[in-house]
Amino acid sequence: MASVEEANSLSRIKNYLRAKGIYEELLSEDSGIRNRTILKEEIERCEREYQKSIQNMGIGEAQFPIYHQEEKCASIIKLKASTDAKGNIPLDIKNVIECLLEELSRILKRDDNKFRNFFHTFSWDLDKLCCYVEVADTKKLVVSKSYELAAAMAIISYIINIPVGADYIFTGTLASDKSKVRIGPVDLIDVKRKAVLAERPATRAFFVPTSNEQYSNPAIPEDNLGSVLSKVFVNFDDDLAAALYEYSDKEPKDFCPRLISLRLKEIEDNKGVPITIFAFKHPQIEDNEIKEAIHFLERDVADLIFRHSKGIVIDGLKLSCLTPVLVSCPILRNGNQNFIATRYSNPKESNAKACVVKTPVQTKDLKYLVGDVLEYKAPESKIVPAKVNNQLK
Repeated sequence: MASVEEANSLSRIKNYLRAKGIYEELLSEDSGIRNRTILKEEIERCEREYQKSIQNMGIGEAQFPIYHQEEKCASIIKLKASTDAKGNIPLDIKNVIECLLEELSRILKRDDNKFRNFFHTFSWDLDKLCCYVEVADTKKLVVSKSYELAAAMAIISYIINIPVGADYIFTGTLASDKSKVRIGPVDLIDVKRKAVLAERPATRAFFVPTSNEQYSNPAIPEDNLGSVLSKVFVNFDDDLAAALYEYSDKEPKDFCPRLISLRLKEIEDNKGVPITIFAFKHPQIEDNEIKEAIHFLERDVADLIFRHSKGIVIDGLKLSCLTPVLVSCPILRNGNQNFIATRYSNPKESNAKACVVKTPVQTKDLKYLVGDVLEYKAPESKIVPAKVNNQLK
């Protein structure tokens, strides 16, 4: 017969549904008023904690099953990606970050991806992130790397600012084989699957390594990280693109294709108007390279400008034909979101001047109109253009 001690043990490791079942069984057999009151309270608490665990999935969180050696069973717990472990012991995610950077680079360098010329150099500031679980005995509890797949999902959620569904659970290690990031096997997969069935009956998908899977739903065998990303985040490419634009606004970022380097810098002009400096830098561009430079501006930079909400200053395009080509790109003909200005003052002067050359059709709320001059402190540029063997990096 099940005991209160067993139910308490299950509740302690967050197996609330199984604990609730035992409390309900004990309630049906106990006639003592005091015991019945306590059991009812425990049943209500377990139900409350269970609902909380499946409903409150935040940004940067993912679930995975973990085995408890003392209780000889598994439970489902949340892993969180954040810049602050909040007193918890961080998990080792060095391999996860390396695998994620490789996978993101592969996605962003695809031929059909408009960002392939420069965004693959992003680090996403992942070195500032940590992953943790909110348990007191983390070192004792987490003894394998089966959390790596869940950690990858949590970090991606953090990057694109979209939560992972509460009905997704992950287990698997990560390893790169150059062509893709593979999902490796884990121990005690049968025990973990039973925990998923018992504690998360509404689970849509339990992602497990292909090398482990020998069971039926909800387990879904997967052999690579990219496949899981596309199933968990249905519009992943678009969500990643949106994150790229947001990320580029936070701090100066270098975009370094072969001919022209670009840095975005958010500042205020001398009147306190927020502007974004599109600071270009390039060596002399030969006649036979002009088409390649224009292709970069039309395909990549114009799209950045089109999506940008702040006023923009184009700074550093020394070849005179490039600026008019950029501001007259097809994507900008129907109107950009704010004014576009070009710098005309001496590049060596720290107090720069720019003249507005283009505005959207609706100019009601604009701070500057065509012909207006704005002044700003020119940001320092430390970009080194990358021209290597006449090929894109």
